[in-house]
This record gives sequence, C-alpha cells and structure tokens, in this order.
Amino acid sequence: MACFQLAVLLNLPPQVTPNASDPIVVQPLWQLDLEASLLAAYRSNPELEAILATRTALAHQSQATAAGLLPKLSLLASGGSSSSQTSLGNFDLGCCCCCCGSTALPLSTTSGWDWSVGLTFTWLLFDASTTAGQARALTKQAAATAQQYAATCNDIRLRIERAFFNHEASLAKLSSARRGVAAALKAFRDVRLRYLTGLDSELNVSNT
Repeated sequence: MACFQLAVLLNLPPQVTPNASDPIVVQPLWQLDLEASLLAAYRSNPELEAILATRTALAHQSQATAAGLLPKLSLLASGGSSSSQTSLGNFDLGCCCCCCGSTALPLSTTSGWDWSVGLTFTWLLFDASTTAGQARALTKQAAATAQQYAATCNDIRLRIERAFFNHEASLAKLSSARRGVAAALKAFRDVRLRYLTGLDSELNVSNT
C-alpha cells in the first residue's frame, strides 16, 4: 500500500514499482513529549520568521506613510567666516649709511563672521486622500499577515500532533504485530511437534 501511494505521489508509470534501497528498520523512539515537540517546531522556524519579518516591514511602512500627513517643522542654521589682507602702501626706511636701506609693506587684516538661521513649516493639506488610503491599505496588509501567522502556527500544530499520535499508534501496531508473529510461530511449532509425534494431521499443520 505504501509503495502504491509513493508511486501515485511521484506520478510513476504503472510498470514501475518503487522499492526501498536500504533495509527497513524501526526508528528510535521519539524522546520529546508533545508540548516540547511543538516548541521545537516553532523555534527558529524560517516560515514563521518570514511572516513576522513581512508583518514588521508592513507596519513600519504604514507608519512612515501616515507620517506624511503630519505637519513638519525644520530648523536650518549655517555659519562661516572670512578673512582678507590688504597692503597699505610702500615706505622706504633709511639709515645714516647710504649703503643700507629697506622697504616695509604694512598689511591690514580684516576678519568677518556670517550666520544665518531659517525655519521651514510643511503641511500636506490635500492629496485626494491618496496618502491616507495607502496607510490604511498597509495597515490591513499587516493585519492580514498577523492572521496568516496565526493560521500557519495552527497548521504546524496540527501537523505535529498528527505525526506525534500517528507515531505512537504505529509503534503500538508494530508491538501488536510482533506479538502476533511470536504467537503464530509458537502455534506452528506446537502443531508441527504434534504432527511429528502422530498426534495431529498434516492439514492442521498446513493451516497453521
């Protein structure tokens, strides 16, 4: 039955029958209880993390869009300095000796400071409710993402619970089948011994 289901899942042609390449062995018993299994499934789940990231991005985008409707007050300030040097003229400085002389160029230095301060006020008065509509749309998308997150958590919980209880049921069926096989082998040995001693018929041996 499992091979048939696998062939249907893989869409194999009728003449192809899938078989296990490795021997089938019983997996070790699951060590976690149901609650711990659920917590492990939720922890660092990439599917849930992607939904949370999308929700956070939509919420921030909605807030940024809605902020465009609020008035804005900006303060601007700037400052600078300037400096210049100017020559005042030529002067000859002589001494008592005719062989020496020098020329001095007196300089005038001018410095100045400039400051400017500005205040701007911006307020979007009318845009045909475009910005408000975009903000509402983003808020609804964030709410829908929150619902998607809850639905995904419920889906993960259902899958974990189904796998957990199916695992326990499969182990119970396996244990019951092992007991049935052991009982059948014991019954076969008993009826075979009775047949060898002449206490039972070959028909009973065959049926057993």
